[in-house]
Amino acid sequence: MKLSILIPMYNSEEHIGNCLDSLLTQNLPKEDYEIIIIDDESSDKSAEIVRDYANEHNNISLVPQKNAGTFTTRNRLLKLAKGDYIYNLDADDYIVHHCLGDLLALAENNDLDIIGFKSNDTVELDEFELKEMIDPKSSTVTTGTEFLEANPDYTFAIWWYFVKRDLLEEKGITFNNNQYSADVMFTTTLFLGAKKVMVLPNEIHRYVLTPDSLMRSDDYEIISKRVNNFHAAALSMNDLIKDLNKQSSEKNEGVIRNLKLRRDVLSFFNIIDMIAKHFPKKDIKAKIEALKKEDAHPLSHFLGETYNSLKFRVLIFLINNEKVLYTILSVKSIFFRSR
Repeated sequence: MKLSILIPMYNSEEHIGNCLDSLLTQNLPKEDYEIIIIDDESSDKSAEIVRDYANEHNNISLVPQKNAGTFTTRNRLLKLAKGDYIYNLDADDYIVHHCLGDLLALAENNDLDIIGFKSNDTVELDEFELKEMIDPKSSTVTTGTEFLEANPDYTFAIWWYFVKRDLLEEKGITFNNNQYSADVMFTTTLFLGAKKVMVLPNEIHRYVLTPDSLMRSDDYEIISKRVNNFHAAALSMNDLIKDLNKQSSEKNEGVIRNLKLRRDVLSFFNIIDMIAKHFPKKDIKAKIEALKKEDAHPLSHFLGETYNSLKFRVLIFLINNEKVLYTILSVKSIFFRSR
């Protein structure tokens, strides 16, 4: 078995069929890859839809379970996988047609630990065309550490790469239980342990923008969950930085610098999110105090090439100067109460 595609599913009846169609329209024999879906006790017709597909395609399997949450489910999927390579995908999303064979050939021919590609955000469900042919010469092989050092803006999301199952097992890497930091730690730790990585410029993955997603929802309860997840992600990243500092390796210096940037970016936009959504001053203060306790505030590594504009310089000044920030928040609170 060359590839295991792992999908946690919960109430995805509007998208799971499209996802599976994209995975079945590939240039790879069905006996070379499996699609394992764990249904996390959906209350809609998701399981029924997948069951119909599984009856027609013997490389699709459906595993029911009582509600356990996304990343507990992902860990269970990892244990079920038999493929040489693992691909984690969401039930809402899909991939372009006729790409799996080329990706796996590149991975196998170069003995890659990780092969990555680009993702494209979309609201459409039919962007199946591969715009540019996959070219082995379009990217070079590096170590994971070299990749992290050269790409400070890498995404944590787990759907833009395949990873060799041997690397997962050798390093004992699994998902933690945080909705957001699970991706952060999983991806970063994988790349730190990878000896051979290739990241292609091709847009293979389609991230479907849904109105009720964690990142797009305006529901206060979901926003609160997002805020707590981003905060946990920043603290998890800080723990990883501490571990790398203990190793005192020169090769880690560039990686640590970039991880500090990513930690501060997470914290910055989390605090801005709380301010924009009118969170109470005490909640914002609690998040900042928790960062200070871990020597992760002030956000001294935030400003760089990407964020070095007047707007961001002003905002980071406010966030790093608590007296000014809390005064503004108090005035803001009085203003909104009066309205």
